[in-house]
Formats: sequence, C-alpha cells, structure tokens
Amino acid sequence: MQDGVRRAIHDARMHTRSLFASCVASTALLASLSLHAECRGDANSLTMEAGRGDEVDIAGLAYDAPLGTQCHYWRWHSFFRLAELHGRDPLAADKEIWAATFIPYARAPIATILGANLFGDIGIGVSGLSRTQINMERKFSTGFQFSEILGFTLELGGASPSSLSLRLQHISNGGIKHPNDGVTFASLVYSVPF
Repeated sequence: MQDGVRRAIHDARMHTRSLFASCVASTALLASLSLHAECRGDANSLTMEAGRGDEVDIAGLAYDAPLGTQCHYWRWHSFFRLAELHGRDPLAADKEIWAATFIPYARAPIATILGANLFGDIGIGVSGLSRTQINMERKFSTGFQFSEILGFTLELGGASPSSLSLRLQHISNGGIKHPNDGVTFASLVYSVPF
C-alpha cells in the first residue's frame, strides 16, 4: 500500500515539474514574441520575506534587480536571497537549514486595481542548502537544489513604489538523488526600492 502511495506522490511531483517546465518554456516564447512597448528602468530593491509550508517556516532577505531596461511586455528580474528554513517538528534535532537562492524571473502585468499595478511572476533558479535534512522525515539528499516560484506582485505606487508579493515556491533537487522530499511553501514578500 505504501509503495502505491509513494508512486502516486512521485507521479504527481513529476507531472507538476512537467507543467512548470511548460510554463517556463511558454513564458520564454511569449517574451521572445513581445512587440514594442514603452521602455522603463525598474529600481533595485531590498526584499523581506516570511512564509510557511511543508512543516517549515521561512524568513529571508533578498536583493532584487532588474535585468536590463524593460522594453517589452515582460519585465525581467532576478533575486538573490539568504533565508532560514525552520522546521516545526518538535521532536527533530535538525530544525534549521540556511538556503542561498538565485532565481531569474519574468514579471507580466495583469491588471490595475485602484491605481496599483498587479503583476504575475514566474521563475526558476537554484539554491544551495547548508544541510540536507530538516525535521525528522524531510531529506533533500543534495545541497544543490532547484527552486521555482509562481506568484503575484502588487506595486503600491508613489514616486519610489514599494511592492507586496504573494509567492508559492518549491525547492527540490529534481530527482538528481533520492530521497528527494523537497519543500513547498507560500510566502509574503515586501520590497523597498533604492
């Protein structure tokens, strides 16, 4: 029975990866087909992040930078984040992992709500972990991990607009080595330009 459940979970994870890879490929294709739009320069920003997921809490700081002048429908960014993942298992000795993450991502406008711009974010990158286990059961097997994000960002306006993002992120080694439990979490991200 457990083998059947494990196989179903494995198949679901593989389907999710395939779906995410298709989204990334579609994003790249749409970006390459983008026509003329007004050019603008986005600002660098400092971001603060807090979230919760698969028996872990996350808190982190990141540097977010635009990738060149934004002259298309899509805005291209990347962020480098240092974060602590803290396990919520009360019996575990391994409750803390530090993750250094780099993710280039695309941001596309969705709507304007009461004068604030709403964007969709999608990206894929890499993470390096300080340890390969958190909590009693969650094992990563390798310190090298892939990281994917999907989320929404609301620019709060003003002369130097801050923004608030809601993101879903998954970290796993993509099946390079097993066990590959990975971790998925949702986080709230506040960005302040400088």
